[in-house]
Amino acid sequence: MNREAKIFILGNLILLLITQPGAIVWANWDAPYGFMRDLTTWMSSFVGLSPVLLAYLILRRSLFGKTVIFAYIAVILALAYAAYSLQQPLFEGFRSPTYEPNFLTFLGVGVIGGVLSIMLLPLALLNIDRVYLGYGYDLSLGLVNLTILLLIIILLLLPALRRSSVAASANHFLT
Repeated sequence: MNREAKIFILGNLILLLITQPGAIVWANWDAPYGFMRDLTTWMSSFVGLSPVLLAYLILRRSLFGKTVIFAYIAVILALAYAAYSLQQPLFEGFRSPTYEPNFLTFLGVGVIGGVLSIMLLPLALLNIDRVYLGYGYDLSLGLVNLTILLLIIILLLLPALRRSSVAASANHFLT
């Protein structure tokens, strides 16, 4: 894996990692709506901040190519539409009769939600036990976030592990 691809993958993983706790706090701010509300709020926050990574792809387009850029846009839009579709039935009982949500509004709210999830991150980290243990259904999201953190650590340590493995092999060969 080349350096630029690794940075892009790490960027996505870090964005997923840092948006989740704040998104859960935001989703449960006024009342607990359940697992799907928390999950779709997290996905919406990730999608809302994904233009940062899209800008990175565009700046490095000579290394990634247009195909990767368009594929990333397609994946983000598919994820956004899936979150939008899953979220709509959750608000049927709360919606004003004249309010008709649409996908573009959802994307705009995703940007606001992404910024809000980053702003709520310190509060979420200070109350991490309540974020993931306050409602039983959020524990699975906490385990997902822990898995993402482990993937980030592995990706960051992989080059060092390879270097030490190569050095150990060279030392064994020389002795």
